[in-house]
Amino acid sequence: MARTLLILSMILVFCLGASAAWALPPVFIAGDLDSALELAGEQNKLTLAYLFREYRAQEPGAESFDEVQHRRERNVLTDRIEEEVLPNPTILEAFEQMVCVGVSVGDDRAELRRLGLEPVFPTFAWVDTDGTVLATLGACFEPRVYAFVTSQAHEIKSLRAKDELTDEQRERLGTLYYDVGRFEQAVETLAPLVRQGTANAHVYYLYAFATRATGELGDSIAVLNQALEGCTARNPTRAEAAAIRWGPATEYDPVVLERDGEFLAILYNLGTSPLMLPALDALQEVLVTEPETTEDYLTAARAFYQGENWTKAAELYARVSDGPVRGEDREEAMARRGIAALFSGDAEAALSAFEAYLEEGLEGDHHPDVLVYAGSLHLYSSIEVDGNDYKVVDEEEYGRAAELLVTLVQEYPHSGFVPDAKHLLIEYFERDVREKFASGSADGENEGGGGGPAYRPGR
Repeated sequence: MARTLLILSMILVFCLGASAAWALPPVFIAGDLDSALELAGEQNKLTLAYLFREYRAQEPGAESFDEVQHRRERNVLTDRIEEEVLPNPTILEAFEQMVCVGVSVGDDRAELRRLGLEPVFPTFAWVDTDGTVLATLGACFEPRVYAFVTSQAHEIKSLRAKDELTDEQRERLGTLYYDVGRFEQAVETLAPLVRQGTANAHVYYLYAFATRATGELGDSIAVLNQALEGCTARNPTRAEAAAIRWGPATEYDPVVLERDGEFLAILYNLGTSPLMLPALDALQEVLVTEPETTEDYLTAARAFYQGENWTKAAELYARVSDGPVRGEDREEAMARRGIAALFSGDAEAALSAFEAYLEEGLEGDHHPDVLVYAGSLHLYSSIEVDGNDYKVVDEEEYGRAAELLVTLVQEYPHSGFVPDAKHLLIEYFERDVREKFASGSADGENEGGGGGPAYRPGR
């Protein structure tokens, strides 16, 4: 009897645990945003507002209107955040520094308007005691990001509390606002330094891209041209903008960089200053320095690769890989030589570079890229597609494609290229391959695309 009771109690605990999947961790207080802000004010802490949307969904199985019952549901991303992210110890340690509250948002968007936030769910907002949003974050599954943004929000809070800021403090505050995506605040904070005309180039870069993110494209170009030397920045034409697809932050309007009318690079808002500033510094450096050593060529190749000048990047990486470079630099040079050639339209040179990479047995960060690109090129050169059907015209190329794509799936199961590789294997190879990967392609993390891989150059 005791054993039966124990088993029943375990089942009950399991069921209760399953039904309480939406319960927030204990670090979140019960109450609304106002009560959280009041408590945070008393304790001089930040408030972390976790905003999610709940909606009514009808329970299945009702035979009549009188039997209809409803439940409250949340979207899939919110479920994943609450099940996979919020219980993480790293995240909870960061959240314990603040007053945390969950805010359920239905059809009434008053809380969003109050905080000046877009209706994106879920959203995390770090809020100062006066109700000002200092930082925001959407659905993120990297625990370290939450701790990083929390530390930035605390630094923003500290700088905001000062009666007067030095130029160094103002630059730091503007940079912090930029990094957490509060672009209007970044523009307002950095504007006095830009008006003085004595700020360093980094301030102009940040100000220009923050201005750009607020929609002021003309103003941002003027500021960039004030900061850049030896080249000219301009907005892309409509045709150019339509052709620019591979940027790391394509939700921002890109900038075309030229010298004497010759295309040099495409510039993007790369999200945070640690990413963007080195990229712009590197471009400026290669514009005024003629490469002499292997290291100089490698630096220039990286700059043009980052700026998506694929022709120039392929040329420079070829120069590097033909030289004595070894180790991680060689792995990078050989892989990016092929990637840049591919995106510049030279498929033959790209495949030659990829096969040389594989023949040398190189492995590193670019290995998954090489496998999917080389596999795709071998595949498309081995078949003739006629409508929904295809015919194999080169068995050797066809077999090589399968070998590379299967290697990617088996050795790098968490790569972002796996859905593309599975799609190609299911679409173009034998039944046993279809059956092997069909079940995996249907899950949430490995949904295959259509018509081939969505090429994304490794960065």
